[in-house]
Amino acid sequence: MKYIPNIIPEHSRINLDNDKEITQNIKQPTTIWTILSYIASGLFFIGGIGTIFFRFWEGVICLIIGFTLLPQGHKWIESTLVFKFNWTIKTVFVSILILILIPVSQNYTKQFEEIKAKEMALKEKADEEERIRKLEIERKEKERLDSLNYYSSKADEKIKLGQFKSAIANINLALKYADSQSELIQKRAELNFRTNQFNDAIVDYSTLINSYTNKRDNYFRRATCYQRLNNKKEAVSDLKQAIELGSNDAKLLHDKINPIKRRLTGYVTLCCDGTTTSRKGRGTCSRHDGVCNWNHPVYEEYREF
Repeated sequence: MKYIPNIIPEHSRINLDNDKEITQNIKQPTTIWTILSYIASGLFFIGGIGTIFFRFWEGVICLIIGFTLLPQGHKWIESTLVFKFNWTIKTVFVSILILILIPVSQNYTKQFEEIKAKEMALKEKADEEERIRKLEIERKEKERLDSLNYYSSKADEKIKLGQFKSAIANINLALKYADSQSELIQKRAELNFRTNQFNDAIVDYSTLINSYTNKRDNYFRRATCYQRLNNKKEAVSDLKQAIELGSNDAKLLHDKINPIKRRLTGYVTLCCDGTTTSRKGRGTCSRHDGVCNWNHPVYEEYREF
């Protein structure tokens, strides 16, 4: 076949190179828009992942926008839904999602603020209750100390006046307000002893001994109470305890009410050199200067308790 030039008029010819260039320009988005798409998509992905666990729908919408803006997401939507997902449709779709996102985000923010307000109100209420509780504790503590000081002072005044029974009554009232009672009980024990209330004094001294308050002296004082009640056995028992703890007064009183005694336990033969033997027959004490006493008494020392 012979080539015939200019058979098609020049104004009717199709420039394939220009068409190819136009098609490439239409199909190939500019580099700047691609970069911006990646940046915007990344920001929405970060926002979605950061909020989805506590602001679920806000996170979901952010992830959808991020996926839509992603170039790969754009291609997936076109291939899956089989339609031309151009920039106009994409812009409208993303704008709608953003318009939905704004009230959703505001709603979450409002809920968050309401929760924070409730928490703040509860905390303020708890703080106020704690403040009132502390004030009440301080008030009660002040009342306790005032009452303790008042009755303790009254007791001291009565002691100075020699009104011991009245002093004991005030000590009993003071004990109701005392945290540490040892000092008051010690004072009451002495007053009970001075007023011959020995049984009451014994109770007080026992309390002090059990609380390890000055055990040595209180054993001795309780022993004197038992002595006054003619209970020598208990008195001696307490005096022995006081002696073990180093009380010289207890030793003197112990020797007085529980003295050393002697009793006859039998007879032995006394030799003239001072030795003794149980033998009675011929030859006894032959090597010890002879017998001086055939019936020499033997005693032993003992205490009643």
